[in-house]
Amino acid sequence: MKGTWESIGGKKREYNIEKALDEIEAIVGSNAVIKDRGLLREKSVDFTPIFYYKKVKGYEVPTAEALITPKDAKELSNIVKVANKYGIPIIPLGGGSGVVGGLIPISGGILVSMENFKEIKIDEENMVVVAGAGVTGKSLEEVLNKKGYTVGHYPQSLNESTVGGWIATKSIGQYSTKYGGIEDMVLGVEVVMPNGEIIKTKASPRSSNGPSMKDLFIGSEGTLGLITSASLKMRVLPEHRQMLSYSFKGFNEAIKAAKKMMLQGLNPDVVRVYDKDDAFLWFEGDANEPLMIVILEDYREETLNLKARLVDEIVKEFGGSYVGEKYASLWLKDRFEAKKKAEDYMQMGFLLDTIEVSSFWSSLYDVYSSIKNGLLSIKDGVVLNASAHADHFSLNGACLYFTVGGAPEKGPEAFYEAIWSKAMEACLSFGCSISDHHGIGILRRPWIREELGSSYALLKKLKEALDNRDIMNPGKLV
Repeated sequence: MKGTWESIGGKKREYNIEKALDEIEAIVGSNAVIKDRGLLREKSVDFTPIFYYKKVKGYEVPTAEALITPKDAKELSNIVKVANKYGIPIIPLGGGSGVVGGLIPISGGILVSMENFKEIKIDEENMVVVAGAGVTGKSLEEVLNKKGYTVGHYPQSLNESTVGGWIATKSIGQYSTKYGGIEDMVLGVEVVMPNGEIIKTKASPRSSNGPSMKDLFIGSEGTLGLITSASLKMRVLPEHRQMLSYSFKGFNEAIKAAKKMMLQGLNPDVVRVYDKDDAFLWFEGDANEPLMIVILEDYREETLNLKARLVDEIVKEFGGSYVGEKYASLWLKDRFEAKKKAEDYMQMGFLLDTIEVSSFWSSLYDVYSSIKNGLLSIKDGVVLNASAHADHFSLNGACLYFTVGGAPEKGPEAFYEAIWSKAMEACLSFGCSISDHHGIGILRRPWIREELGSSYALLKKLKEALDNRDIMNPGKLV
């Protein structure tokens, strides 16, 4: 691996934290400033498996020096001004569901909780919802669904993840084949900049007013500013649904079937293709061959039936066999429970992680085989599982989502670094993107320069221009 978190911007900085916190308490009040070491240790670790594993096993983990909870953008602005004055790192805390270390305070500093940014405003005439950065996906959908609407963004972490986190990581939802990623849903954002200035990008259906300012912050991982709210597209909630499950003789045949669906413009709400090992893992031993699940939703039943017939024709063309709605139904029921399964696995002393990459059709199967074989060849521990599924299909390719787990032999770091090195190096060798939707954080940062190529220097200059004191989530992304 090209560097561990200890060597990636992880040096403790020198600053007067006591004086800074005195000034911050004058802004927000003492009740909004937490200094308890135990609680800070708990809040400083997201669901990044290596850090979560170390936390539950009692290892030392990077810990913030305070947790601040501002009530609004004005208070947040004043907090940022103090942090900038003293050169103190400031890290946004949303739902804590990230898995690549975007939250981990590797340079010390303060966490800023976005939990009070929970306002939701619905504009039914223009089909826009304005949501605070601290609104969870579950809360947002509950409010919208009662009125017959949805944003259509359903990440696996829906119950915990927040609107601000979605945008900061450029996340994607399980229904992306139909609705796209979060970048396709954001109309405008409000952001507190590194100098404390509050800016708001104008929301509109479309504009041709130079480079898009909102897109500066989509995927910026809190390194360019702190998102406080966003204007999002909303849609009418479909009334009808069909769930389809198919078995295939080979993973590649199922991929080809999914490709044809996309090329013919069917765009099912959900298409997931599991290799036989992933099918066995996620359906708890009930399946032992490649599977495809398809979920279709629509406003008219006759349109839905037509789509289902066309999907079935394509699947059979590539040798797939209909096996009922069972697996699609099971996935829909348990789709937000993966975190609990991973927690149970790690409590038993095993390390489990997921790695997602993005590939064009031309290299999809080859990079799948290369990464999977690489993971199975690791010698720094016993690999008990290396499996994958493809999802988030588009006109040009798809996401490959790997699940790897095992027992470290030389300590968790060596095993973990071997996992990530094998996956990232294989991915880059095929010219694929090292992240489809989890982001860069600290885990992928050793490879970001190679990933971005000549455009890396531009990102670096942008960071230096906007955040010349490097206080915004330092050591992440760039």
